[in-house]
Amino acid sequence: MRGDPPLLTDSDVDGLAWEFLRSRYVDTIYAGWSPDRRLDTFLRRRGLGRVADDGDLSNIVLDRILRYVGIVPRELSDIADESPVPIH
Repeated sequence: MRGDPPLLTDSDVDGLAWEFLRSRYVDTIYAGWSPDRRLDTFLRRRGLGRVADDGDLSNIVLDRILRYVGIVPRELSDIADESPVPIH
C-alpha cells in the first residue's frame, strides 16, 4: 500500500505565501478576519480545499506567510522582481 504523495513541496509553500501576500486578503477590507480565515478563504478560492482542510499543512503555509510579512515592503509591487517565485 502506497501513501499519498505530499500535497505541497517547499517551493509550493513559498509560492502560496508570496501569492497570498500579493492578494486582496492582506487589504484592510479583511482586517476583521483572523489570519487563518483569510488563508482558508484564499486557498479554497484557488481550488486548494485539500490544503485548507489539512490543519498541519495550512499551518505550514500560514507560518511561511507570517515569516515573510516582516520583509514585505509597504508597496507590494516592489517585491515583484525580488520574489523567489514567478508571478503567474
